[in-house]
Amino acid sequence: MKIAVILDEVSTNFEKAVNVVKDVGMNYVELRILDDKNVAQLRLKEAKEYSDILKKLGLKVCSIASPLFKCFLPGEEKKGEVGDQFGFTINDYNSHLNLVDHLLEIAEIFETDTIRAFTFWKVEETTDEKLIEISRKIEPVLDKFEKKSFRMAIENEPSCYVQTGRQLGKLLMILDHPSVGALWDPGNAKLCDESEKEGFESVKDRIFHVHIKDFTLDEGTVKFVPPGKGIVNFEDAVASLFKIGYDGFISFEFILGGVEREELKESFRKFKALVEKFEKIRRY
Repeated sequence: MKIAVILDEVSTNFEKAVNVVKDVGMNYVELRILDDKNVAQLRLKEAKEYSDILKKLGLKVCSIASPLFKCFLPGEEKKGEVGDQFGFTINDYNSHLNLVDHLLEIAEIFETDTIRAFTFWKVEETTDEKLIEISRKIEPVLDKFEKKSFRMAIENEPSCYVQTGRQLGKLLMILDHPSVGALWDPGNAKLCDESEKEGFESVKDRIFHVHIKDFTLDEGTVKFVPPGKGIVNFEDAVASLFKIGYDGFISFEFILGGVEREELKESFRKFKALVEKFEKIRRY
């Protein structure tokens, strides 16, 4: 299991962020915003320039944290609110469909096979019928992913229809395609009152990627904190991942508006020790 960080969680200034990541001894990054520009909006020439810098520093990209399908389902454009898109402000389905080829090229430049996707802004109840509707909007692009040997990792996200691991597991069963899997975020699921174990059991056969965020609750108010300092049980989460032989990435997502070098270093040290603990258990 390998530990990464969503790069702009350190800083939206690319140079500052990569230098901090390298300095604390990390080797992997996930890309969402680079120099205040969403990764989906990079020109191919820009992507190549950033990729060259990462290679020179010995940093590898584990995933493209794209905003794909963080938009409205057709017909729901005037029914709900827009959530955080991290600088990407396009909200219609057809534009997102047209974005897919560009994202595949971007991922190819950064030499990663994993692209994040979502399940549309939530404006109604997430019923089984709604999951079927969502699947029909995602299905048209999956053959493109398969043809180029790319993977779509769908994240459970509180502002979208699929918020929990249980809902994500249902959607993946409906899609039933080898190129689509789970971006399991136990923190997001916990925000929606789903336990770490319940969410894991629902997606354990299809986990492509994992996000790590944490928070506390003070009289019902959510406060995000560095991973391991809140109420999300990451020891159980990591133990569960080891039980299924997961050998992919877990990415820190601090949601603190920029994490300081020492905080990143401490989080990396703690999670590295946790991973090494379970690796020893597995060996013996």
